[in-house]
Amino acid sequence: MTYLIKSPVDSKSKQEAKYNHDLSSDMFIFRKGKYVSKNELDKPIIFNLKLTTSEAIKFDQIINDSTCLLVNQKIIDILMKLAPEEVQFFDTEVRCKDGVLTNYKLVNFTEEVVAVDRENSIVETILDTKAIGGFKRLVFNRNCLGTHKLARLAEFHGHMLGNEEMKQAFESACITGLRFVTPENYYADIYPNYAQS
Repeated sequence: MTYLIKSPVDSKSKQEAKYNHDLSSDMFIFRKGKYVSKNELDKPIIFNLKLTTSEAIKFDQIINDSTCLLVNQKIIDILMKLAPEEVQFFDTEVRCKDGVLTNYKLVNFTEEVVAVDRENSIVETILDTKAIGGFKRLVFNRNCLGTHKLARLAEFHGHMLGNEEMKQAFESACITGLRFVTPENYYADIYPNYAQS
């Protein structure tokens, strides 16, 4: 089974760290599903968060707007055990209301997979192009991750994918701040008439 890796359903906007585009490296280099060399970064990676440091550290993954994972050591250990070749970690500053956290890392997925079942998905394209802007229904091709445990969705880099083994590991460790969700359940939360489409 292939899952989307997403924020919890009940996350609130004040819990979301905002990527500081003015002071940080371009966040889009981390959305390509490719290895990123350290010399590609011309600035640090900074997030602004409206929580206190004590509130923020309750989350293993700090919810954020970069479509990347922002994780603590607990998650790093899982990723390094199960998929060390499929991830990179980058130092960050998480600027909270009362201080700065430096123990969270931004995760770059170094792999991408072509996974969309075009026949059974409902795709939204960008203007008059064939580029995917989103989905009203997303169905994955069978075994689309292949041997990968984590990857970016090649057709839509905003989606991070994980396999069953990764989902089980995160759930066994009681990881907070993210969820592994089937595309059907994820889009049913967004579109009330999903089942009828």
